[in-house]
Amino acid sequence: MSDALKLDDGLAPSSRSGGDAPGRRSLKQMLLHGSSWTMFEYGGSQALRLVSNIVLARHFIDPQAYGVMGIVLLFTTALDLFSDIGLGPSIIQHPRGEEKRFLNTAWTMQAARGVLLSLCAVAIAWPAAVVYREPLLMTALPVAALSSAIGGFNSMNLHLLNRQVRLARLAFINLGAQAIAIVGTIAIAAVTRSVWALIAGSLLASFLKLVASHLFCPGPRHAFCWDRTATDALFRFGKWIFFSTAFWFVSSRGDQAILGWYLTDKAEFGQYFIAAMLSGALANGVYTIASRVLFPVYARVAEDAPGSLRAQTLRMRGALIALTVPPACVLAIWGREIVQLLYRRPEYYDAGWMLQIVAVGTVGAVVTSTIGPVLLARGDSYRFMIVQVSRATIMCVTMIACGAIGGWTGIEKGTQIGLIVGVALPEYIVYPVLVWAVRPYGVWLPKLDFAAVAAAGVVIAIGLSL
Repeated sequence: MSDALKLDDGLAPSSRSGGDAPGRRSLKQMLLHGSSWTMFEYGGSQALRLVSNIVLARHFIDPQAYGVMGIVLLFTTALDLFSDIGLGPSIIQHPRGEEKRFLNTAWTMQAARGVLLSLCAVAIAWPAAVVYREPLLMTALPVAALSSAIGGFNSMNLHLLNRQVRLARLAFINLGAQAIAIVGTIAIAAVTRSVWALIAGSLLASFLKLVASHLFCPGPRHAFCWDRTATDALFRFGKWIFFSTAFWFVSSRGDQAILGWYLTDKAEFGQYFIAAMLSGALANGVYTIASRVLFPVYARVAEDAPGSLRAQTLRMRGALIALTVPPACVLAIWGREIVQLLYRRPEYYDAGWMLQIVAVGTVGAVVTSTIGPVLLARGDSYRFMIVQVSRATIMCVTMIACGAIGGWTGIEKGTQIGLIVGVALPEYIVYPVLVWAVRPYGVWLPKLDFAAVAAAGVVIAIGLSL
């Protein structure tokens, strides 16, 4: 490892900082600190979410309410991702990412975007209610989208902590806001027993994070600012991020968009929402680690010691795959039993077989999502966008094709089964495109990838046969 990666932590303040930024740390320190706190936060978040979900499902909320909330989240997430210009990644990747004027310009853009998103939610509420045959969306969607306006004023120092891979404070802010919001959600659910409890909890979490981001994140205080040079840099990097996140939405939430429309029974869609949440806990955990830890660490290696990028990628990806593929296999084998154990209400049990199918796709998602950050670390947002476009296109094709085949077989719920199988396939089919994207940087690791998928396939096959 080069000497540039062996600097002691905290010895010299950054000359680019708009505040009291920490000194540069060794790659090992960054990786250990970032991964440990990210796993602590993500594990804690998923534990809180699971406990809340079980309490609400067992005592207060029925599957139909989860189905409506799933559609609301579908649209709010779509608005968020279809307007994303990569402000967070830009702060992490750009040399000026710690300058006060650069941060204030990004904050101004973020605030304007958040208000615009809330207004867009009002405009699309009626069409959404018509398309998804759910009148409640007329009011639920605009109210839920207020979280975008609130989040638009979050401090950019949240991204500054991410840039420096100093994630302890970030973890406590996110977990604290979530824990308090869950208590509020359960209290409201005890009274309303409706989807409004879930929406109120989401708004409360957004408000708490806004306050905490300004009170507890070190760094420059924000004011509205418009620096032309900073704006150009943000748009130049973010233009491909915009397309990438738009198509990432199709590939990651396209299943919910199609199933939410196809399944006229919102309770049945609520069952799928539960299955997607349980399997997504793993996939989203890997994505969180990739964006918060691997991306800034890859960027540091690419800047200071590009010759060691392949070796460091092998080490970090291998550890992450070893930690996350086995739990995915457990879900694929015992998904039915897990759902029955957790929810104990027959109206939720169909989520079990759905979970088994989706978990098979999670194995592929674990493998592919650890590669993508290399592209952003090298500033290649164009190839990153091509991968997302390919993944989104494949998602639509596989769902339509598998759904048609399932319906043709004539078996009970054949179309639903086929659609969900179509959800599990894209991560495997997109792999050649991802290989094309990363090969110029010398970080394609075929032995690692093939070994992970083959081992998972053998374990799942044996588990199901037994």
